[in-house]
Amino acid sequence: GYAPSQTEKHEIFKKADIGAYITFYSLVDNTSDFELEFQYVLCYKNANGNIVEKPAVLPTVPDVLKKILQLSNPICRNQFSLPQGLPLFQERLRKQEQRFQ
Repeated sequence: GYAPSQTEKHEIFKKADIGAYITFYSLVDNTSDFELEFQYVLCYKNANGNIVEKPAVLPTVPDVLKKILQLSNPICRNQFSLPQGLPLFQERLRKQEQRFQ
């Protein structure tokens, strides 16, 4: 899905085990030609309990990368619920899509 905010990421990973991960995409501003670029992101909880984000080529995580980063628990969208009042992924995506219409 679309990139969660920092607050949403905190909520998603608050009770997650080390090795939990999600993938999402974001639209990144490319200031050189004023265009937005589509980018996949891998976000995971590392061995220190920190949330780490890395650019990714695909929305799926290859097994070799899971092993290297010790990723073991993919978090699916239906496994978490965000508190009411936080922006939802769908709403953000809708607003982003409206920019291109």
